[in-house]
Amino acid sequence: MKHKLAPALPCILLLAASGLLAADPPACDVSGLEPGRGGYFEAAVIESPSRTAEMSGFAGGSSEERGYAMHMTVPGGKGAVLFYTPGKERPEPGRYPIVDYIGTDATPAPGQFVVNIVPREGIVGLSGYFSIKGTLTVVSSTPDHVSGCLHFSAQDMQGKNYVDTVVRFVGLNQDH
Repeated sequence: MKHKLAPALPCILLLAASGLLAADPPACDVSGLEPGRGGYFEAAVIESPSRTAEMSGFAGGSSEERGYAMHMTVPGGKGAVLFYTPGKERPEPGRYPIVDYIGTDATPAPGQFVVNIVPREGIVGLSGYFSIKGTLTVVSSTPDHVSGCLHFSAQDMQGKNYVDTVVRFVGLNQDH
């Protein structure tokens, strides 16, 4: 089944391009993202006013040794999103701060999240973009799935290039 970005996405993209995205994210709408037999995500990464990378693919969450993580991958390795928080419990519905990935050395405080995004093919290793600030909104959290939205600003490792990102997801919990 081919999924389309939500009708509200052009407005979200405009907010992101204007730098208003991280201040007050819009409501999180995951309608149309049926998890089916697995998880699914779609994202828009605004790299400049004239360049937006759109991504979609599989989303799966799990409790790992260091905490809870949601891995989202584009088929064929053409992009990825990862968000992480310490603690092994899946997040409950609510709003959570996305914090500075580099500034926290990828180790946020409990209840906070960091995000790494690789918006296109050809970026390998410790590269891509790393969260600066934003919001994770979890709209549903069950033993089977976690669904919600990420709205955040990110920078590359050198702090020279910046992006604003919107991600909608229904992630399959892989712990059971």
